[in-house]
Amino acid sequence: MIGDWATIPRRVSIASIAICCAVLGLGAAIFIQLYRVQEIRELELILAQDLLIESSRITLNGTDIELSEGVGRGIYDLEDVNWVWQLIEDQEGGLSRILFQSPSLGPVTANSTVLAVPPSGKGDFISPNGGFVRGISAPFPGAAPEEGLSFRIAAPMRRVSEGIRSATQLVALVFFGIALTVSVSVYFTVNRGLRPLKRLSESVKAMRQQDTIIDGQNWPPDLIPVVDELRELHRRNNTNLEKTRRKNAELAHGLKTPLAALIRVAEALDDDRRDQIIGLVDRMTRVIKRNLSRARTERPYGKSSAVRTSAEDVMYALGVIFRDRMPEVEITIDAGMIFFGEMADIQEIFGNLMENACFWAESHVHISAIAESKDMITLCIEDDGPGMEQSRQMSDVSTGEDRGERGLGLLIVRDIAELYGGMVHIGTSALGGAKVSVILPGWIETPK
Repeated sequence: MIGDWATIPRRVSIASIAICCAVLGLGAAIFIQLYRVQEIRELELILAQDLLIESSRITLNGTDIELSEGVGRGIYDLEDVNWVWQLIEDQEGGLSRILFQSPSLGPVTANSTVLAVPPSGKGDFISPNGGFVRGISAPFPGAAPEEGLSFRIAAPMRRVSEGIRSATQLVALVFFGIALTVSVSVYFTVNRGLRPLKRLSESVKAMRQQDTIIDGQNWPPDLIPVVDELRELHRRNNTNLEKTRRKNAELAHGLKTPLAALIRVAEALDDDRRDQIIGLVDRMTRVIKRNLSRARTERPYGKSSAVRTSAEDVMYALGVIFRDRMPEVEITIDAGMIFFGEMADIQEIFGNLMENACFWAESHVHISAIAESKDMITLCIEDDGPGMEQSRQMSDVSTGEDRGERGLGLLIVRDIAELYGGMVHIGTSALGGAKVSVILPGWIETPK
């Protein structure tokens, strides 16, 4: 799942969608802030109008102050609504005295609190009734400057916050709609634009797994040089590998006759030199065999082989070799399992491991294969013999067989697995004997 979401089209899509959402989010935040500023300005305009209206209701007659009745009971006459005003007298020492206040604040008493309008003449503060308000302050209309009279008026910020809340909900709805539209558009646009790149990736994968070559048609101009280079690389790789194989085959054929002649010469000797020469020839033969196996695994792209069929072919051949003491061989491999490589290589692996298992097994050998990941399979060869360590000790003491030949088989299997990007694990089987696991590239092909 992680691998699927790590593709270039999805990465570009996610990055583009994230950028678009970030820009939209920033735009929404700026819009909400501008809307808040506008709402506060409108509230200040309302307060400025109300200041003129409410101050006109006040009549000053010496020390007497009268408040005329309005046409109806206004909002400043209601208690506990935080629409409030005060007539303030500024005294020496920066002190302020409340001369009169709106009915919403009640009568002026010793405990009455002056509206804390900021010195700038407008701003937010806490009302004497409790709650956040916006207030403004101005000289009392009609009063002389030396009288030091000012009129302070405030309204609850709830009006602004409710407007912002409504605007935020609307903006969030619009943002979600735009973000969803942009996300879908970006996703399909990016995936459509990068479809040739995905097709190139699939073509390269098919080139490795099947007998196909990247087609040279209908590619965007930017990808044509890459496609041409891959096609040429594929051709040169196949040509060079075929030359290498041919040279190795010629080398093996050229050395085969001289080594056989050395064996015959050594057999005619009677002293210690006979065993020395035979040992050296045997070592050279095993080195040649191992390097030929390594060279053979350096295969061209585009090869795949059926795993179960290869195991069954090897089992049939071993039935001839071990016809007198062939153990029971159980093969549990899915018929659709495919090895990404040549059949000769998978048969080489099965041949070495199954021959060892059949040689040491008491009565049973189990061959299995599973697909543990998307592109890798694991082959398991198990037997009910004495186990790997005991078989190595018994090979020299009891059977007289050459332990080096079986060790060479495991080395060949390890070389093949490593050259395919796999590995070999040796352990103990549930049957009681040895268990050899080989991890190789492959998958289970589902029937169409």
